Amino acid sequence: MDLVASILCGLRAAAPLLAETRLGEDSGVDLASSGGSLFHYVTKGQGWVSALGESHHVGAGDLVLLPHGLPHRIAMGEDPVISGIQDILKRDNLPIWSHDNGLSEPLLLKIGTAPPALVMTSGLIMFDRPGSDQLLAHLPALMVFRRLDPAIRPWLAATADFIAIERQRHVFGYEAISLRIIELLLTAALRTWLAETPHESGWLKGLNDPIVSKVLRAMHDHPGRRWHLGTLAAAGCCSRSKLAEHFRSTIGETPFAYLTRLRVDIARDILKRTRRSVEDVAESLGYSSARTFARIFTAVAGESPSRYRMRHAAV
Repeated sequence: MDLVASILCGLRAAAPLLAETRLGEDSGVDLASSGGSLFHYVTKGQGWVSALGESHHVGAGDLVLLPHGLPHRIAMGEDPVISGIQDILKRDNLPIWSHDNGLSEPLLLKIGTAPPALVMTSGLIMFDRPGSDQLLAHLPALMVFRRLDPAIRPWLAATADFIAIERQRHVFGYEAISLRIIELLLTAALRTWLAETPHESGWLKGLNDPIVSKVLRAMHDHPGRRWHLGTLAAAGCCSRSKLAEHFRSTIGETPFAYLTRLRVDIARDILKRTRRSVEDVAESLGYSSARTFARIFTAVAGESPSRYRMRHAAV
């Protein structure tokens, strides 16, 4: 399994939300920043999706992905009447999504007057695993997929059917199924984008570089190994001088700067989800002492491991 496949397989999510979004003629909705990853799949009609001053015309069959959950507008018509999503939720007495908990049933979002002229399957999720930030940070704020992998389209159609059925019944297990559905759809879309988009520099370029990709994979597979430049060079099948120069020119940082950030990301996850001691976490990630680990963690994360754990335990 290559590094991309490993990271995609490792994407695990929480707090799912699924909705059918219906817009009437000359209507629109402003959606606030969510903090999660969000998608809209157009099943009927056409309209505009806008974020950060960038607008895209979308129609039936298009998939819109906002990996960072930024504020955006969905609208149709030349002079649409815009509603805020919070006003829609309050008007229809709909439950409020949060970062910590998903919703136990799908939503029906009705904007403007009936009949709906634009219908979308919408989803929102929080990715929370080491590696997800590394991938999501390199994605555009607004992504539109017009030529989806034919294998994905039946899943999107099935998702729309699933939402329609689940709105009519309240059966246990909805959250687990919706979680897997959204993970599947977003992972498939990201795989398509990674395969089809050229990358001129940075981490994404490194994934396709014959030397850097091997080194990245070695670090991700064995983050706790006591790496030094010689062993990393051996993993990349090159000399130490070649690795030092090539890695930095490709990724934009040294191998050990990258390794440090990777270890801190993993440490964050362990500290948040387990009660393992700081000493144990330090040793598992290749540090000679808890003091050294705490100093490096604080420099990268902006707070000590103990403080980080306390803050997240209190959430």
